[in-house]
Amino acid sequence: MFMNGFRSFFRLTKSGEKGYCSPVIALALLLLVPAGVQAQTFVRFGAVVVLASQSPPPADIAAKPSDERLSRLLPKLQQVFRYEHYTVLTRFSAEAPVGTTTQWKAGDSQLELTAESLDGDIVKLKLRIGEMSTSVEARAHTPAILGGPTYQNGVLIIVIGARPLR
Repeated sequence: MFMNGFRSFFRLTKSGEKGYCSPVIALALLLLVPAGVQAQTFVRFGAVVVLASQSPPPADIAAKPSDERLSRLLPKLQQVFRYEHYTVLTRFSAEAPVGTTTQWKAGDSQLELTAESLDGDIVKLKLRIGEMSTSVEARAHTPAILGGPTYQNGVLIIVIGARPLR
């Protein structure tokens, strides 16, 4: 039954006979569908911006409470960056289609994250903060850690996690 209906939909018509759609026209219509109409791949990503410094943060900085995930990373941050104090300034999270740039305020700068492409579970991201711009790869449950620009009495450290949404 299905094949009969399929054949009748694509049947060629004789001159003057009312018909449906020839296979050539159907193929041409499919090729003309804009790319934006096709399903987009989304990525979930988040960033934590940390002020790393040798002295406690200035009183005018409102620190966010640390969470368990960041607490587990703290020994690694101390080993790599060798600062005494780590203060969470802000957290961001978003879901966006691949190729879309998402922006947030981070310290005195604008933080921009763009999921450029996917390679399996690896998300290739472009990060821009102030004058700094770089590309990183992030996997689910394996954050990318970047040293950023100077801010107040220290430097910003950006911890980025990302994963494709399926």
